[in-house]
Amino acid sequence: MRRLYCAEQNAIARLGSFLDHWDARAGRQLDVADHDHAPRSRYGNINVGAQPRSAPSLLVPRCHEDFYRYVEPGVREWVSWFVSRGYTTYTSCAGHYYGGAKEPDFRHVGLLIRQASERQRLMAAYERVVLPADCGCELAYLDHDVSSEGRRHDTIDVFLVPRGDTREDRYFGAVDAAMDLLLAQLERV
Repeated sequence: MRRLYCAEQNAIARLGSFLDHWDARAGRQLDVADHDHAPRSRYGNINVGAQPRSAPSLLVPRCHEDFYRYVEPGVREWVSWFVSRGYTTYTSCAGHYYGGAKEPDFRHVGLLIRQASERQRLMAAYERVVLPADCGCELAYLDHDVSSEGRRHDTIDVFLVPRGDTREDRYFGAVDAAMDLLLAQLERV
């Protein structure tokens, strides 16, 4: 799996509250009033302000009755795989091509690493996944941290990115099939 690097420090507002809600049982009153309607950009981005670009994610805890409505359709099954195995997702993106007007966003899921064993399980599972060389996509990860309320939190964002010199149009034409291959392999690990 290819490692990616990030020069910018990411920040998340009210992460402590989000984590409290993430761990809560269903039915507890949740504070997502700021994001009642899963706003979408014209490219399908679901984020704060429905921006047609990478923008702050809507932090919606897993026990919110409409949790998956706030997750873009192309990445819902991947998010579900992580959540069903005890991971805490804090961001995700189905991937968006903006017609060459700006850099595309590639498919990914961001995970808050809350225990060292989560990192070990994640890396072990993904080391066993092999996507075919001709599928146009490969797995990558960004190992970094985010800051919130004066603390740093360990995170890993897992990506499906273009393989080698794969053009963006081919990547976006192939990413759904690559996602299906990835999920099928993950079910076996």
